[in-house]
Amino acid sequence: MQVFVFSDDEEKSKLEMMGKLHQYIFIKSKPEIDSQFNIYEQPILIVMSQPSKQFELALSNYKWHKILSHKGVRINESIINVFAYFETNLELIQEIDKAATTQRLAIRQQYMNDLGILEEEDYQYLKKLAGEEIEVASQRIKRKSSRRNKTENTVDFTGVITVVNTVETAIALAEAISANINGAVLIFDGDFLMPCLDEKLRLRKIHTQIKSHVTGIDNTGVNIALDTMAKGLNLEEYIDSIVVKKSRKEHVLLGNYNLFNYEHYDDTALKKLLLKLKDIYQIVIVCVPLFPYDAMTMLSLHVSQINIFGIEKTMSATRYLYQYIKLLNTKQGLAVSKNLVITKDQLNKSQRIGNLVMREVFGESYLGSQLEKKNKLLKKVIERMR
Repeated sequence: MQVFVFSDDEEKSKLEMMGKLHQYIFIKSKPEIDSQFNIYEQPILIVMSQPSKQFELALSNYKWHKILSHKGVRINESIINVFAYFETNLELIQEIDKAATTQRLAIRQQYMNDLGILEEEDYQYLKKLAGEEIEVASQRIKRKSSRRNKTENTVDFTGVITVVNTVETAIALAEAISANINGAVLIFDGDFLMPCLDEKLRLRKIHTQIKSHVTGIDNTGVNIALDTMAKGLNLEEYIDSIVVKKSRKEHVLLGNYNLFNYEHYDDTALKKLLLKLKDIYQIVIVCVPLFPYDAMTMLSLHVSQINIFGIEKTMSATRYLYQYIKLLNTKQGLAVSKNLVITKDQLNKSQRIGNLVMREVFGESYLGSQLEKKNKLLKKVIERMR
């Protein structure tokens, strides 16, 4: 475990009083770092005194696993990315423990990356040696390499699918797609006004496994993911603690449950998040509302390869979606060819309009009922994403 400390003699004495001195490598110059720095040990840096601008620039050239800084130190965060700040000795100890935990996992992760995909016998052997944490690392390797290792029973397509106004379709589609690909599928609840994936999937809790300043109903997948990226951290290192795993190849990113947050989401940050999720997962399915002035809806409609709209089979719903799609094409430049339309099942049959009318309005984009046409929907999705 490598922990470097930049401090003056007074701060060094404080650490000595804490009984932790033997764990640290104290540095004041670049040669002192070079003589002991080992990138394979994922070094941690603690900044307790004010570095000069020149030395601050020198520190930024090293690949630190985590950087901790005293609150009294003025750090230029455009040069150095600080993982956490501390003020008291207790806070320092707590932050070191957190960083050390992820440091150990990162070292194992690097070791697993060097090994590549393991045979089952080797995997079970290493799992016994290292414990359950190795399973996280192993799954991450499989997810990242899934696009390169296809089998005869899988299809080769990647990207983003936006599902509008029909969460049930997104869930059914994720299940069908996961059975046809080597990688993992992520369902992302992008309805920040009225999320419902937790209810539809019967999840017992909405909180992530991450302990941070984001607490309560704000400690959900999308908020923690955005916070992780805002801090300059690699989202892929934390994604397993942020998502809910419905199965090995079906993961869920829960949305926003605090209505007061809605107007504060940053469009640029959301776009970066969506693109990063696209890099991590083979398929990302985003559930959004049928609201033309919702930022997340517009973003996902633009980023995705396919947009699937679900409506009730009524005249008012059909009329609205027709104008909605026309608006997207005229004002947003979204190609009509990206769209697929399915109808939701409804109890009141007297209000339904016929399939002939639906086909006349939406043409080849119309597929029929979401429950009756699952296989047809999957086939269309595969065709368009290849």
